[in-house]
Amino acid sequence: MGNDPRFAQSWTTITASMTNDSPAFNPPMEPVSSPVRSKLPIVVISALFILIFAPSLFLDFGIFNDYWIWSYNHHQCCIYFPETSHLFWIGRPLGGLLLNLHFLWFDKARDLSVGRAVSLLFLMGTLGIAATLFQRSLNVGRHTAWALSTLVFLLPASLLYVLWLTNFVPGTLNVFLATLAYFLVDRSYSAHRVSKRRLLAGFGYSLLLLSFYIYPPTSYFFLVFTAARVVFWRRGVRN
Repeated sequence: MGNDPRFAQSWTTITASMTNDSPAFNPPMEPVSSPVRSKLPIVVISALFILIFAPSLFLDFGIFNDYWIWSYNHHQCCIYFPETSHLFWIGRPLGGLLLNLHFLWFDKARDLSVGRAVSLLFLMGTLGIAATLFQRSLNVGRHTAWALSTLVFLLPASLLYVLWLTNFVPGTLNVFLATLAYFLVDRSYSAHRVSKRRLLAGFGYSLLLLSFYIYPPTSYFFLVFTAARVVFWRRGVRN
């Protein structure tokens, strides 16, 4: 049988059909992601957050020191907010200045709901950056990264920072800055050019340093991503 020319010809045909040079070979097609499906997590999560925060977006109210903006001339910049001097004395001067700038734009109780909408946008932006970091550093799927990020930002602290407008600067804004700083430093390690690597790292570390002059406790939010690397670390895999 081994000397049979018909067998040799059949074997040649079989092996040729398994190579890329054969016209009969059809390589597997790469899965093409639908544009609608790729944006599905963003749409679903946005709808979820709008539903959760709907009362804060459509009702006119303030919480505690939100009402202090009518106790002074808040259209004068930038040291007249009642807590400003205290914030300077405890080492948070940038937080005091930003609070004064923040309250320049509010005149009526209705304006506070607009401020909460802006705070929600910053929260959603932070959620998106965090999802990108989780996907990149933990080597998980896109949907898993978005789900994990959503769970983190549905914790009570995030809800409070949106509802309580005075906490926008030390809360929502500062968490956004800390997350952005970590994102920039993380990107610097994969930059090919040395100049770009230094620029990203320098800007990221500077942003993190400035955030400590706003409210140090929320500046440490960047440790969430470091802790996630430790929790999801697997032996033999270097992240």
